[in-house]
Amino acid sequence: MPKGLKLADLGLVAFGLAYPPLVFLLRGSVDASVFVVVALAGLGLRFAWTGAKVGYWRPALLLSAGTVGGLALLNPTLASRAYPVVMSLAFAGVFAITLPQPPSLVERLALASGEVWSPSLRAYCRNVTAIWALWLTINAVIAACLALAENDHAWMLWTGAISYLVSGLLFATEWLIRRYVAKNQLRQ
Repeated sequence: MPKGLKLADLGLVAFGLAYPPLVFLLRGSVDASVFVVVALAGLGLRFAWTGAKVGYWRPALLLSAGTVGGLALLNPTLASRAYPVVMSLAFAGVFAITLPQPPSLVERLALASGEVWSPSLRAYCRNVTAIWALWLTINAVIAACLALAENDHAWMLWTGAISYLVSGLLFATEWLIRRYVAKNQLRQ
């Protein structure tokens, strides 16, 4: 991957991490529509960088932008809190759409090493893809409920910290299990 794309990917991750605390900290002094514009710009940047790499991202990001934009017409404050929700749903959708059309997303990531994997490991990766789709959907529901409840502190804590910690823990645990399973049981 070219160096510029890695830097852009890191920038998009940093944007996602920084967005909830910024909305929370500046909510009293910055109009909610400014955050909507920032969220739409973040989605546009994701579309420009990520959407070009993975075809599944294009419709997910367009739907996300349409949701934030449409919601802004009804309730700009709620729309300003929608970015983490739509991103979680976009990720969930990208994971889920690969389930009926193998290889699943986690399998594609596992196969990126170029090794040949057993049918058992492929099934394992498919199950992990389903777990990610489920987790990201649950994450979006929690974030949406907190946004709708207008509980700014809980929304920021969940979308700016807890959900990332849970995702990181899930990622690290799954990666370690996959390494163990691939090495000891499922590789042909």
